Amino acid sequence: MTSDATKTSVELPLDYYHQNFCQVLSVVQQRYGDLLSEYELGFLQKFYSASKNAQCLYVRLSGRSKSLFRLSKIQYSEIPNLSHAAIELDNLELISLSADLEIEEMLPLFTKPELIELLGISNGSKFKRSDLDAYILEQRSILTLTRLKNADTIVAVLQEEHLPTFRLCFFGNLYQDLTEFVLRDLAVYRFESYSLDTTSRQFESRKQLEQHLRFYACSMLCDETVAEGSESIVALSKALPTPLAHDYSLIRRVSRLRNRLARDLERQQHDELALNLYEKSNYPPSRERRARIYMATGKIEQSFSLCHEILQAPVDEAEAVFAQQFSQRHAKRHNKPWDPIVTTVPEVRHLELEKDRSVELDTANHLARDGTCFYVENSLFSSVLGLAIWPAIFAPVQGAFSHPFQHRPDDFYDADFKARRKDYIDDALMLQRNEPTIFKQKLLKTYTTKQGTANPLVHWQAIDETLLKKALEQIPVAHWQLVFERLLADLRNNRNGLPDLIYFPDDGGYELVEVKGPGDRLQNNQKRWMQFFHSHGIPHWVAQVSWKVEPENV
Repeated sequence: MTSDATKTSVELPLDYYHQNFCQVLSVVQQRYGDLLSEYELGFLQKFYSASKNAQCLYVRLSGRSKSLFRLSKIQYSEIPNLSHAAIELDNLELISLSADLEIEEMLPLFTKPELIELLGISNGSKFKRSDLDAYILEQRSILTLTRLKNADTIVAVLQEEHLPTFRLCFFGNLYQDLTEFVLRDLAVYRFESYSLDTTSRQFESRKQLEQHLRFYACSMLCDETVAEGSESIVALSKALPTPLAHDYSLIRRVSRLRNRLARDLERQQHDELALNLYEKSNYPPSRERRARIYMATGKIEQSFSLCHEILQAPVDEAEAVFAQQFSQRHAKRHNKPWDPIVTTVPEVRHLELEKDRSVELDTANHLARDGTCFYVENSLFSSVLGLAIWPAIFAPVQGAFSHPFQHRPDDFYDADFKARRKDYIDDALMLQRNEPTIFKQKLLKTYTTKQGTANPLVHWQAIDETLLKKALEQIPVAHWQLVFERLLADLRNNRNGLPDLIYFPDDGGYELVEVKGPGDRLQNNQKRWMQFFHSHGIPHWVAQVSWKVEPENV
């Protein structure tokens, strides 16, 4: 998401969190009421039957990172008669004021001085907190438990297990939460106004919904599982859901998690287990990793065969480049026939500079002596594309948007994103070809009117009107269109690897400059872009920078 540079002072209503929570419940009930379980519907009934004060208290408590509280420590100025609200929630079984808790659960609710006083521990102040807890647990007794229970009313939040379902149905993921409302209302983020298609839903069945919930449950266990070793990793991989054939977002997420687990198995030297996981993945770099494992474990023919398979139907350009380069390198070692790669080496210019800020900015300052130079890296071309096809990105495509806090449509990275918006994209690029002056005017107007609005391609903080005007004037339309086509061919991967600088010499034209400091090398995605530039006559070169050494004082 994109931060709005011009923030205004906004004061939220005291019950903003209650309004937002109720909006989520209302939208989910309207769109997914037929998919909710009887327990989730029961939660809705109980919540709606509570008074507003009680609802506010529940939202406040359920939004915090823990589930146990001391009633005397809960203070919200906007909730009058808080104790009455707590009793009401207790009667509705949304919280419990008499939960059967163990000493371990209650200890974190009390401070060290409180525990020392409550339990009458002599010399307790000499203990570290961890040692004090250990001592209390070692000396556990009914008396200790009774004193802790009598010291305050303990509030246990109930039915929180239903809330992820409502979040998932509203946002389509569990990465976002109610803070999205706040960031929007405070003008920290601005989102485009787009059509929300009430007839299309991300989840069409309870089974599909539960598969997504299961995925997120597995994802949360990933770090802990990897630390436990190979058996736990394999067990977690088996617990992953099997997505429905049309559920592309879940297929992608499950495949990426499988790849991560498989890579950890590789690192733990369990190659066969890793291969089994990679074979079940539909997402790069699963086939690349398999080819590498085959080669490393002496399965030469299998490795070459898989590389041939990749080249016949690559998932993306990066996968095809890997297969070609990897096979050619190992073909020499194993006396295998393989067609050589036709590559070009970009022009390298050696610059000796005085070190000041960063290697990129120092190079830009050096070049600016004979022209104008901007540090753009991956921001310029993608931003201009985002501005040019703005109507396409936020077009009313069925199922593209499910809630008002999306900076991109749900199918942005899908293979048919471009095809589903062909008319919008064709109109923009045709205008650029046929009426470049009108195109520039329209693009600059979009830049002004949409300033700060979230767009997956536009880097607001990295571009300004001066840069845009200069680039639109001096980069040929044909070059823009070539770069746009490559970006649109793979929006996920091709936005990376573009050169650091764009240089406009005083005598006209432009040059794309990739900057490398001492010891730095071109990355694979940068090499692919430079090969593309060479093939299409787009001016580019590499600035290999070394630092001037100051003479030692004699």
